[in-house]
Amino acid sequence: MLEKNEAHFNNLLKRYKQHFQNLNLKNTIQKDYVLKALYYSEGHLTAENINQELKIQYNVNISIATVYKILKLFEELKIIKCLNILEKANYYELDYSNHHDHLICNSCHTIIEFEDEIIEQKQLEIAKKNNFLLKDHVVTIYGLCQSCQK
Repeated sequence: MLEKNEAHFNNLLKRYKQHFQNLNLKNTIQKDYVLKALYYSEGHLTAENINQELKIQYNVNISIATVYKILKLFEELKIIKCLNILEKANYYELDYSNHHDHLICNSCHTIIEFEDEIIEQKQLEIAKKNNFLLKDHVVTIYGLCQSCQK
C-alpha cells in the first residue's frame, strides 16, 4: 500500500504540473485541490464527495461543475480511474498504475480493492488462446459485503 505523505504528494503534484505544461494545458489551484482530495482519500470518491471534502477539509469552495470538468480532464489524461457503481454514481480514484480489481456491495455500495495473480494470469491465457493482445481489463464483482449479509 502506498504511504501517503506531504513530500510524496508535493512530488506527485510537481509531476502533474509539468505534465499539464507539456500538454499546453493551464494548471489551476482548483486542479491542485481536486488532486489533493483524491490523493489523501481513504477510498473512492464521487464528484460530490470531492466537492464536500474540499469545503470541509481545505475550506475551498469550487463549483460542482468545475469539479466535474477537472475529473473529466484527469480521466482523459489517465490521472484517475472512474468506477461506475450500479449505474448510480461515478466514483474516482488516482491511477497509480498498480492494477487492482474491485468488489462492490449491491446494498451499501462499499468498494473493496483486491489483487489476484491467478485472475491476472487466467486473463492472459484467455487472450493468448484467442489470439488477442490484452491491453487492459476491468474486473468488478458485485455481491453483498460482510455487513450487509447479516
